[in-house]
Formats: sequence, C-alpha cells, structure tokens
Amino acid sequence: MTSFPYHIRPFEERDADAFFLLLMENKHRLLNYFPISIGEIKDLKSTLKYIRSKIKAAKDKKQFAFVIEEKATDELVGYLIVKNLNWTIRECELAYWIGQGFEGQGIMSYSMRQIIRFCFDYLEIFRIFLRIDPINFKSKGLALRNGFSLHHVAEKEYKRGDDQWIDVEYWELLNTT
Repeated sequence: MTSFPYHIRPFEERDADAFFLLLMENKHRLLNYFPISIGEIKDLKSTLKYIRSKIKAAKDKKQFAFVIEEKATDELVGYLIVKNLNWTIRECELAYWIGQGFEGQGIMSYSMRQIIRFCFDYLEIFRIFLRIDPINFKSKGLALRNGFSLHHVAEKEYKRGDDQWIDVEYWELLNTT
C-alpha cells in the first residue's frame, strides 16, 4: 500500500511564490468566502507579509496556518487555518480551501483529519467549529465525512465579498477522548 501523496505543513516564507500563484488561480472562487485574505494579498510582497503574519500568529498561539503540499513535487494545492482560538473554553474555528483542479480527490478530507488531530492532540482543543454557507454542499459533505454535525444556523451573519449577507451554518466536532 502506498502512502498518501499529499501532506500538510505550517506556512513558511518560501511558500510566497507558490501560494500567491495558487491564490490568484482560484481568486474568483475564493473572493466571497476569504475577502480579507484576498484583499491583503495583491502581489508577492504582500503575500510574504501575509505569510509572515501567519507565522508570527502561530508563534503567539493565535492562529495556525498550513499549506497542503504534494510530496513528490512540493506543489501547493490548498490551505487550512486554525483561527478564532478561545483558550478559555478550548475551541477554535477551522477554515480551508483547495485549488479547483484538486477537488474531489480526497486531499482535503485527508488534510482535515490531520488538522483535527493537531487541534485535539497538540492544542488540546475541546470543540472545533466550521462556518459554512448553506449552499456550499461540498464543504458540508467534507464536514460530515470528518464527523462534524450541524449545530445551528445564524441568520444573515456573514457579508460575502460580493456584499451579500448570508446565513451561516455552524458545524461542530467535539473531542470525546
């Protein structure tokens, strides 16, 4: 049996070129759900600044940003971030995206399982939550495959990049170990 050809790892400064390229290739898909990141990243210089801010946030235990990388080629194919950490009640939010050409291959499911283990085992988080657009069926399927359950729906909670207010589904996964 061969091992999975992708892995996750923390952001590094050397990722700037590849991350910028991947983000720009998928900008049209990501703008509505990652408008702050898209707004911050305009060129290689701002990409490096963004990455450095995520590295610092990890050192400060405020956020943890990861890339998904193909092992054989070092090609970046996606991104995951553990954010909105609340150390008092031991919860965090997980956000993620993958390049369009890499969808449907199990890469994000595998990567999410790795991040869940990181959150539960290393960070000792009790609750992980996802915030999902009700019409994002791929993301809801990913949540279900990884053991998340729908917790509640917040009406008109999020303003997308196209200025449309949408409901947000909150999905959660509890650490039961």
